[in-house]
Amino acid sequence: CSLARERGRERDLVLVGNGPLEWSAKAGTAILLYARATSVQTLESQPPCPSSRAYGVHGPWFAARLARLGISCTVDADRARFERHAAAKLAWACTMWLACDELDCSCELISDDPLVLELAREVHPWLTDPDGAAAPSERFLLTQLRDYSLSLPGVRPSVRLARLEYGARNGWVISRRALGDGGWQASMPTHARLLRAQGVAVH
Repeated sequence: CSLARERGRERDLVLVGNGPLEWSAKAGTAILLYARATSVQTLESQPPCPSSRAYGVHGPWFAARLARLGISCTVDADRARFERHAAAKLAWACTMWLACDELDCSCELISDDPLVLELAREVHPWLTDPDGAAAPSERFLLTQLRDYSLSLPGVRPSVRLARLEYGARNGWVISRRALGDGGWQASMPTHARLLRAQGVAVH
């Protein structure tokens, strides 16, 4: 990002992945990926993987390239719509690794489990970007979380990867909550309990 700014090329900067919500403001194009490994067996009765999202000047180009790879990608005309989907994906990335490890299950088996719903509802109010964009509705968030989980039969999110990406997942949400009165553990008790069980230092 800094190199692009130095050269006046922010418009051509493309960020791909599942970064914190402010990321789309740093690039000319942002791509949010919803995908599953080709080794995951798909069934006719199972819901499709949610569409990936593209936002920005090069969004249509990337969407077309992803389509060639068999990955559905919707181009969002405005940042707010893109950010709602990014927030829902971040909620999935924050909750499912904790819940699957705690319940010793793959994610499609617990998509409606009370623990998953509790974790998602704890992080929901803090899924805003630094500019104050509204969080997605709880109904939208839970629907996206459920649909993505059901599209991944037999899959358990990697605990190792989640810990490596902690700062861009759970840690990012906690930092947003901490901008308030700092008592995030009181409003996110289940989140805090499961993070401590994972050996993550929580303050």
